[in-house]
This record gives sequence, C-alpha cells and structure tokens, in this order.
Amino acid sequence: MIRTLLCTALVVATLSLPAMAEDTPDISAIRGRQLYIEGKHDEAFAAIKPLAEAGVPRAEVILGFFYERGIGTAVDEALALQWYEKAAAHNQPAGLHNLGYAYQEGLFGLTKDMVKAKELYLKAAEMDYPASLHNLSHIYLYGEGTEVDTELGRALIERAVALGHPEAAADLGYILATGDGLPIDLERAREVYLIGAANGIDWAVRDYGEMQELGEGGPVDLAEAEEWYRRAHDLGNVMASFDMAEMLWANAATMPDRQVEALAWCFYAETNGPDFDGNDYTGRCAAPAAKLTPEEVAQATEQAKTL
Repeated sequence: MIRTLLCTALVVATLSLPAMAEDTPDISAIRGRQLYIEGKHDEAFAAIKPLAEAGVPRAEVILGFFYERGIGTAVDEALALQWYEKAAAHNQPAGLHNLGYAYQEGLFGLTKDMVKAKELYLKAAEMDYPASLHNLSHIYLYGEGTEVDTELGRALIERAVALGHPEAAADLGYILATGDGLPIDLERAREVYLIGAANGIDWAVRDYGEMQELGEGGPVDLAEAEEWYRRAHDLGNVMASFDMAEMLWANAATMPDRQVEALAWCFYAETNGPDFDGNDYTGRCAAPAAKLTPEEVAQATEQAKTL
C-alpha cells in the first residue's frame, strides 16, 4: 500500500446549481468559476474580481485561488493570502480551509502554526466542509499540535467520506489497510479505496487493484486487478506498471503465454522509474529476463515502448 499526502490541497468553493437559478452575487461568482473550469481564464478573472471587491465571500476565495495559481493574472502570493483572509473573515468555508492549510504548511510567508490551522479547520468542519473534515481528522489521528483522539479522528474522516470527498476516502482506505492510525479493517478499506479509485486518484486506483489481486478485504479477482492496474498505469503510476509484471510472474503457471508481456511491463517500470515515492526498479528485470530467450527479451523490449 502507498500513501497520499496528509493534507488536502487548496480548494475552490463549489455548489450544485438548480436549473434556471436567479443571478444573485453568489451565483454570479459560481458562473465566474465555471469560466475558469472551461479554460477561459481571463474572462473568469474579469468576472470574479469585481465581485470579490464588492465583498462576495465566494468570489473572495476564488480570487485568492486565482492569485495563488496565476489564473488570468500574475501569481501574487500576498494577494492570495489577503483574499483568503477576507473570505475566512466572512466565515466562507473554503476560505477558512485554504487559510488553515496555509498555516499548516507555512505558505505565503506565514509561519507554520498548527493551533491556528486547527482553529480554522474546526470552523469550516462545523459547516460540514469535507476538505477541512479530512485535514482535521489527521490532526486528531496523529496528534498534530493536539492530543491524539482516534475516535474523533475516525468520525471526522468518515464524515468527509460520507459527504463524497474522494481524497478522504482514498486516505481512509490506506489507514485501514495498513493500520496506520486506526485498527486494520480490510473490508472497509476495500470499500473506501473504490471511491477514491473511481474518482481517478492514481495511487488509490493502484492500491485497489492490489487488494483485488491479493484478496484483501474480499475475494481474489485477477481480471479486476489487471483492469485497475492498467487504469493506474494510464494515470502515470509506475508502481502499477511493475505490479502488472509481478502479478503475471506470480501466476506464470496459469498465464505462461504472458511472460513476455510481464517482462515488457517490468522494462517500462525500469525505464520510467523511480516512482514518486523513490521506489526504483533499476535491475529488477534482469532475473526474469534470464528465463526467456533473446528473441523473447527483444520482443518484450519493443512491447514496453508501446505501453
């Protein structure tokens, strides 16, 4: 199993709109955000800036995000912080979260301050803001600036999962699969990993495939494992590529015709590693290559170029 970052990245406020919604200032801010989603960055900035300057909280946090990332304007961390602070002062949950994250990580020139981060996350969590529920769960599960409270930590992350937060679901899968923070519960881990995997979180896609391969929390299903490994590979997860090789090697008795393919997956991982976590596959293909003919090794080398 591999692990996601402990903290959810900065986020922009979202809202599901009813059909034919009236254009209130808040809805106008959402329309401006939609322009950003559509890639119309200059138009999005032009639409959001006057709304933020008029004191619309949702627009304030979106404008902070635009300055942070350079969306329709130059990157300006001082202005990003200023607008996040304005949104937080208006108790806008995404603004509270983003400011809390900035304090947790020491962004925008701020000194790291877990007490302040926790205070801001709590305010957003009280409004059921999923990202803050997720980050706050870590504070309690691992005692980051506070006493460990595993019962509260699990309640918070489960609430984030219930609200549909895919990063929290993937993270909970890891925690329950490895026992890192909570007792191992492979059945629940498999359930929540699927949520993260279905939302395209590459390492969760890979980990869910591993659970299918090894029968963790449910039956062994090699066909499903292969499908998820391939999805993770397509998302750029090199570990999943090597997992494909290992799975084909482990099942060589029932898949003898796929050993050239297995070596191709290994060659791909060797060429494209190290993985994001530093896992290096250099030299891992030599022993299995020695079991094949020179012609088969050459074939695997060519196949690796097409993966």
